[in-house]
Amino acid sequence: MMLGNPDVRQRLSLTAQGRVRYALKTPYRDGTTHVVFEPLDFLSRLAALVPAPGVNLTRFHGVFASNHRLRARIVPGRDSGVAQAERATPGRAATDHRGHRGHRGPGGHREDPAPPGPGGGGASGR
Repeated sequence: MMLGNPDVRQRLSLTAQGRVRYALKTPYRDGTTHVVFEPLDFLSRLAALVPAPGVNLTRFHGVFASNHRLRARIVPGRDSGVAQAERATPGRAATDHRGHRGHRGPGGHREDPAPPGPGGGGASGR
């Protein structure tokens, strides 16, 4: 079993019935010192701790947040920060790198408002 911390390896063991036994670092208030799981239940709990691919583990708040209107003035980007900030004025809808307006999809990524139609253009006739 490959686990990063050697202390964790020492706290994991298998019972005679084939269950996973985890010794707690510090006992619970009720005196519990070990937790016993079925192997599949243990793996499902362990897998829940692994972040999804592409998920950013660092969260930014305030002007460092990705959608803050003043972020371009603080964080250097592809364009000069001032030019980017002037384009994203508070009264104007945000645009992507092509200048198209879009909305955030299920994964939080910007999507076009309508897919291209049969004529090659979007529903808005771009």
